[in-house]
Amino acid sequence: MMEDKSQLLIIGTGIIFAVVSYILIDYFGKKLHFKQRFFKNFWGYLLGPIIEKSLKSTKEKLYSEANGKVLEIGSGIGSTFKYLNFEKITTLVSIEPNPFMFYELEKESLKYVRVGKKGGKEGLYNDHDQLNLNSDSKRIKIISKSIEKSINDKDIEYLTFDTVICNLVLCSIKDEREMLEKIKRLLKPGGKFLFIEHIASEKKHWKIFQHLINPFWSLIGDNCKLTKKTDTEIKSMKGWEKVSISQFVTTLPLTFIHGIAIKEL
Repeated sequence: MMEDKSQLLIIGTGIIFAVVSYILIDYFGKKLHFKQRFFKNFWGYLLGPIIEKSLKSTKEKLYSEANGKVLEIGSGIGSTFKYLNFEKITTLVSIEPNPFMFYELEKESLKYVRVGKKGGKEGLYNDHDQLNLNSDSKRIKIISKSIEKSINDKDIEYLTFDTVICNLVLCSIKDEREMLEKIKRLLKPGGKFLFIEHIASEKKHWKIFQHLINPFWSLIGDNCKLTKKTDTEIKSMKGWEKVSISQFVTTLPLTFIHGIAIKEL
């Protein structure tokens, strides 16, 4: 009997410790940007390269479809840039709200022609840079804000983009449906939404495991949720002319989807 009480006490103490730890980490994490700082390194040096290797062929095919004025939401460290066909792109607007990823994103953009306002406010180049830039130069504009603030500040406007890209981003968005509605409004009629996301597993044991670790995964994954049903959300929305979504297999223990949604004319 005493042993049973001791075991229950240990289990209870462990649960309380886990819950308190989660609350403290979450609270101080928001105050000190802990999650954003950690995720920058976690993604940049560990998880990102692993996922990049697994998704490479899918990205090559999908993101080559981007054309015209392109918006990428949640560019991270710019890992999608190399898959874009800049011959078909007039402007690329790259939004990344995590300030600790901005240096790597800027660095990656240097591999491509970048033009902005002089003095370094929007672009990388100032009056002293010796660059041969002309009206045919491809333009990349990086915005270090959330999508909501970018819209409110009129950095981007509705009905102005030919293509919107989301690469493993919607999993971290609190209100996924609201974000998808914004994406649709940002697109011109006939515009394309290109996306790669991970979704909740259809296998029972994996689904249970994902729900169990989801709260702690969101701490180290900068709010990433393992239990999203993004494919269902996109398909259920009105306003798409055509939606094509496919699952694909990787060596990772996650269910990935990729697809194209075309806005109604």
